[in-house]
Amino acid sequence: MLKKFKVYKFLLKQKKKYSLKKKILRNRNLIESFLDLDKHNFEEIQKKLLYKILIYAKDNIPYYSKILENILIEKNEVFNIIKQVPLLSKNIIREEKDRMFPVDFSSKVHKGWMNTGGSTGEPLLFPTYENMEAIHQYALYNLIGKKNGELIVSVDGSRVNDIDLNNNIYWTYDYTNIIYGETHFSVLYMNVDTLPYYVSHLNFLKPTVIRGYPSGLTKLANFLYENGLKLDFHIKGIYLTSEYYDKIVINNLSTIFSCPIYGQYGHAEASVFAFTQANSLEYFCSPLYGYTEVLNKNNKQADVGELGEVVVTGFYNKCMPFIRYRTGDLAVYGGRKNGYVILKSLQGRTVDYIVNLNHEKVYLIGLIFGGHLKCFENIKTWQIEQNVVGRVDVRIVRDEKFSSIDEDEIKSLLLSVTILSEFHYAEEIKMTDRGKQKFLIQNLQ
Repeated sequence: MLKKFKVYKFLLKQKKKYSLKKKILRNRNLIESFLDLDKHNFEEIQKKLLYKILIYAKDNIPYYSKILENILIEKNEVFNIIKQVPLLSKNIIREEKDRMFPVDFSSKVHKGWMNTGGSTGEPLLFPTYENMEAIHQYALYNLIGKKNGELIVSVDGSRVNDIDLNNNIYWTYDYTNIIYGETHFSVLYMNVDTLPYYVSHLNFLKPTVIRGYPSGLTKLANFLYENGLKLDFHIKGIYLTSEYYDKIVINNLSTIFSCPIYGQYGHAEASVFAFTQANSLEYFCSPLYGYTEVLNKNNKQADVGELGEVVVTGFYNKCMPFIRYRTGDLAVYGGRKNGYVILKSLQGRTVDYIVNLNHEKVYLIGLIFGGHLKCFENIKTWQIEQNVVGRVDVRIVRDEKFSSIDEDEIKSLLLSVTILSEFHYAEEIKMTDRGKQKFLIQNLQ
């Protein structure tokens, strides 16, 4: 039985490698552009891809057939025409239901069904189709410097069976999506007692690249630092995904792991793939994955330097196209370059606000992340929860240098916008079922 499994594993890896190799040959320009953003201009190709998905949606998707029936779609004007298409939300998708699918949906070959949105409180189930995810992941690894045959490890919310847990094994193996790593270290079981096993197995595997949740990687980094430990191999790069992080996280991880830190931004809806250069918060949205807009509060294109919501149009999901889909993510618009839309920084989500004593919304983006608090240096991680108007609970995992001065700084900031606070100190912050750490838990209706 074990021999059959090894043969299956080998054949599966060979099939994946062959499929990826063909995509690499077809997309060499894209891969090169990750290394040098001035090398290729993708404006014309993006125009063609956007035109194709709009025409497809108009001809095949009942919802869009109605929406686009009086709009003439011309290839050379498609960047202007897209602005006439109404914005798409999760509520619209739920209301329209099967009208979001092709009329011949039952005959369409789709990869499966995806569920997303748990962290926002708005779950969404939708069918998926072939996309450019694998080649973009490859391009990002190429930017980091990974070579063929070198190992990738993921730090994520994977669940481990009880038998393995009882044997101090806190990771799983996945050979079906090796572009995300074959070994998945689970953040769900990380604590002071289990982390030595994580470190030991990392030293055994010696991966070239580690990808995953900033909160999980921060736990691992802090454990190494606090115990005077170092990994006994060299990491070429770490890339962070799925959670918000800031410059403090980058500096902490790059110092402790002695490697550059990269960011990757995307969604299960497969309509945007963005990446950063080393140790940067500035993202570049791939022009061959989707069309990205940043819209201000009036739903108009944001000016350079202006904060707005990220709105995306995916090019490949023919089972359910996402056209001008509201992500709920906020970013500072940085302009366009050779087809790439630049996000100067990601700034959280539109739902990330607390309500003060005057019943006014106070967005955490400007309050917390724009406040440049000195106490950040003495906080390992923290979380805000609101259950009552005008009051919040602040949970903090303290660094050894944290003092009452740091608490007073946060308390004064919240009082400045008429919000009272109560502080709680803990060894760790509770994670979601998927192993992610939410900065804000908003329980007000």
